[in-house]
Amino acid sequence: MRALVPTLLSLALTASACERASAPERATPKVEHATFDPSTWIGRSIHDTELARWTDTRKLPADALWVLYRVDCDHCREHLRELARGFADAPRVFVLLALRERGDEERRVVDHLPPGEQVDLPDRVRWHATAPWELEVDAAGVVRSAVAPQPR
Repeated sequence: MRALVPTLLSLALTASACERASAPERATPKVEHATFDPSTWIGRSIHDTELARWTDTRKLPADALWVLYRVDCDHCREHLRELARGFADAPRVFVLLALRERGDEERRVVDHLPPGEQVDLPDRVRWHATAPWELEVDAAGVVRSAVAPQPR
């Protein structure tokens, strides 16, 4: 009987270790960080900016006004409303890029967007950038201007 005790104990420990190894691990979502300073993108191809890491910029229209915004930003809401109101008088191509973060939909304040291509950047990222930003991108994909509109 004494010889069985170490053997049984060894089997129990081995089984326990096997269960832990085969049990699916609960992966905690990895949060990445991205820092944007669009003022440094002037004169560069939009495809060579930090933004191109997070979305396929080549699939988006060039010769357009690209707007970076947050859905939970009051200043962004007012700016996008203004762009939407002015669209009828001065139509143009917009690329609307939402800097999404987990939980921002519950805090959403943006309620009107001008017509345009809408892109949600990944919500697994913590975006270190002020918003909104307007980027004037020419037909060749070069950023001609980058402006952070001030609240009115």
